[in-house]
Amino acid sequence: MADEKMRKRLTIDRELNEKVKSKAKQRNISSDLFIEEAISFYIEYEQNHTHNDNIYTKRINELTKEIELMRHEHATLNQALISRLDTILEYQGPTNYL
Repeated sequence: MADEKMRKRLTIDRELNEKVKSKAKQRNISSDLFIEEAISFYIEYEQNHTHNDNIYTKRINELTKEIELMRHEHATLNQALISRLDTILEYQGPTNYL
């Protein structure tokens, strides 16, 4: 079994069939070989595209978490600064000995 090819039935419109025939004729190959190459190309593209998409999605999620952490840290520091300023203003306020 040197050649491990299987014959599959494929139902397509006439218009698509004409496009496949013309593309195969331009490349001087059979329609079956052209369809096989197109399917292989599509599957490989989908796998690579999904892989890259997952990498970018993970990176965006990481950046979003970091931004939320920075916002929380900024709010905490801002509240601490306001508290310190209130304390300073209390000390520098007019003294009321009576």
